[in-house]
Amino acid sequence: MPTCAVKWCGSDSRKHNFKKDKITFHRFPANGDIKGIWIAKTMREENWFPTSNSTICSKHFTPDCFMEMKGRRKLLDASIPTLYLAKLVENEQNNSWATPSTSNICQNDTLNLSERTTIASPVSSNESTPGKQKLKEMIQDKEYVITKQRKEIKKIQTQNRRLKKKIKQLEDALSELQEKSLKQTEEVYTLKNTLQVLSSMTNELLN
Repeated sequence: MPTCAVKWCGSDSRKHNFKKDKITFHRFPANGDIKGIWIAKTMREENWFPTSNSTICSKHFTPDCFMEMKGRRKLLDASIPTLYLAKLVENEQNNSWATPSTSNICQNDTLNLSERTTIASPVSSNESTPGKQKLKEMIQDKEYVITKQRKEIKKIQTQNRRLKKKIKQLEDALSELQEKSLKQTEEVYTLKNTLQVLSSMTNELLN
């Protein structure tokens, strides 16, 4: 049974599910770049690597990362976990782990330059202050995710148009069959009446 890989999360599919508390579990993506970011976001040991069954639960993704269809939740491609993440707090003497925030504000929303790889070009440290640089990185991350989501939506819209076209073709075919059936029914009715008239005339001649 899958459990959430994010440090200190504790979500377990034996206790949580979509029907009960709107929590779903999502396997690590096949894309190497995005997968690397997911691994970094778990804040686990340096040599930790996910198995084919490792998951991150939906609590760590913003609502715009999902699309719900027919009672099921689909995580959009290139989505990145940004909520309720543990983060490393550094001080002069040692490094210590801080517990994840329980607020709904996105925590640790920006990606480190080492995590970004091909997702966005690194920002030079000389361009701006650290605060502005982090903001710029966050904007680039969001733009990348939005672009991927728009492509996914466009793909679904194209599929919907094709389905509507097929439905229209089937409706036209059904309408044509109904018209043919109606004509055949009218022809059979006319033929029956003709036979009845001929039968009556034959009986009169014989009598």
